[in-house]
Amino acid sequence: MHCAERNNDKGGNLVRVLTSGDDRHVTNLHKVWDTELVVEALGPLTPADYATRLTNTLSTERRKAFQKGSAEDWILESHKIAREKVYTDKGAAIPTEGQPHKLSSDYLLNGAEIVEEQLTKGGVRLAKFLNDTFKD
Repeated sequence: MHCAERNNDKGGNLVRVLTSGDDRHVTNLHKVWDTELVVEALGPLTPADYATRLTNTLSTERRKAFQKGSAEDWILESHKIAREKVYTDKGAAIPTEGQPHKLSSDYLLNGAEIVEEQLTKGGVRLAKFLNDTFKD
């Protein structure tokens, strides 16, 4: 959401949504992705334990695949995910105006999977950046 915007919505901050199962709590699309799906992914684990779990389940092949490309490539990849997955629910664009859109349970389930992969990629890519920057 930090590298995407639709109709000047400030990366989803101005898109009002309801999460599945909660018809009274209006939030925004950015917060769903930046906080709520991340908290859901953590579950009972601490952030450190969650990072360890992600690292331990990551194959060498996936790690190498995630490290390919440049920072610009990674930004464009994240933008594409936002455009194709984040701003779409049940095959239609999430409205940026009007009544809050109620996110489907499938949207949230798929979102949780995307968040886990993006967090994994972020950790791997940050490690690559730091290793490349501080080689000596």
